[in-house]
Amino acid sequence: MKIFKKIIIYIAFLFVFSFLGFGYAAFTDTLSIRGSATVTIPYGLFITKVELDTNGEENATSQEVDFLNYTTTVDSSVRRRSGTGRVTYKITVLNNTSLTYAYRGLYYQSNLSSYNGNSIIGTANKNRITITTSFPDGQKVGAGKTLTFTATYTLGNGLNRNTTYKTLVNYQFGINVESETVAKNVLIEKFANILNAPDTYKKLYDRIDDKFSGAEWTSNYIGNVTDSTSDDSATVNELFAGFLQMTIDGIDTPITVLIKHENVDGRTDTGDDYTAVSGSASFTGYGCEFTLYMTTSDLGNRNQNPPVYAAVFTCDRNEDGSSGAWYLLGEAYSGTASIVGYEGGASTGSFDTGTWRSYATTYKVTDNYSYNIAANLTIQNVMAIKDPLANQEAEALLNKTKKILDDNIHAGTGMVELEEAYFAYMGASNLYTINEDGTVSVNPNATRVQLIPHIKKLSQVLSYFEGVLSE
Repeated sequence: MKIFKKIIIYIAFLFVFSFLGFGYAAFTDTLSIRGSATVTIPYGLFITKVELDTNGEENATSQEVDFLNYTTTVDSSVRRRSGTGRVTYKITVLNNTSLTYAYRGLYYQSNLSSYNGNSIIGTANKNRITITTSFPDGQKVGAGKTLTFTATYTLGNGLNRNTTYKTLVNYQFGINVESETVAKNVLIEKFANILNAPDTYKKLYDRIDDKFSGAEWTSNYIGNVTDSTSDDSATVNELFAGFLQMTIDGIDTPITVLIKHENVDGRTDTGDDYTAVSGSASFTGYGCEFTLYMTTSDLGNRNQNPPVYAAVFTCDRNEDGSSGAWYLLGEAYSGTASIVGYEGGASTGSFDTGTWRSYATTYKVTDNYSYNIAANLTIQNVMAIKDPLANQEAEALLNKTKKILDDNIHAGTGMVELEEAYFAYMGASNLYTINEDGTVSVNPNATRVQLIPHIKKLSQVLSYFEGVLSE
């Protein structure tokens, strides 16, 4: 067929173009038609350098200092020698987003077994460590900008001499956004980045995998909720690096999240797997998605059912069984859940993902396609819905894109738009077949949420060709 003859030519030019435009790093993963290879640049505000400022050191020494990847958390060990000891660090942060951040203050990570500093960090007195920064709350860091500041650790003279005090401190920078809708979208983009960066994905995967006790799971989720275990809360706050402390329409607003790992779409050929082993006992799950549950509500009243967004992320499997890039299935769906204690406790402060139920809501995907979600559906129900209108929209977009590739239609600069059209078309190839007459038919068993990411991408690509593609 004409399209496949041309694809060989396209690929040759695309590789030449891509090496010139994007460099070798863009091809460090293997592409396949069932997955997508991406190289993810960390997205967020995070520390890029920590240096000891020797001019500020007095009667104390920094035994060790480090910062956690892609976070604003500093891990340090300070030893008091005599008197009131001080150690000053020079810290540089980078805002690698299109958003503005503002400094919100210090967050002392929950007590971890290997850290003794948290019990003695606090208000200034002789038995405490106090930390002061060189700028006030509200100091802004613009999009794409860096900021260098100093942080001075002062050890009270009542602390033991020649004793090392370990601290795990997050310098919080919150995002300034104009609405909760924007905040939701920012979190979704950040979470996709967390899943697609190998180190942050591993941190999340390993922490949830650690919840297996050897015979059963204490939970298959982690969160930053009230009464969550210290390791869970610390992991979540490290991963989101300030994204959970937003200023929404001028109001400082903490965001509570739970991240759940389970098979949501009922398939074993998507998502990832987990196996936990302890002695002779093991537990394995196949085709697991990550669901990000988000709320800005106060979770202190058990009689309330707070509004909670649920966003499911999955990945397609490559032909060799490896996982491709993680992406959002459908939308972030609005709903509600019951307030409970963390991991099934009887207190407040968390919410029960198992009781999440949808609100009746209309979702607009493109100018030509919208759909309704009924009330009181589980997230599994939402994932399972098939929609003939989604199939029709996907088929129309795929056939238009195929025509562009078949007829070598150019738009704009030509090569970039044609490259995007090719990858958008091939990225959906496990969901369609090509008929004898050359037209595309979408698999009638495809679910709505499977099709929506491709409908969005194809619609975006086709917008480049408006005015040059004849109907």
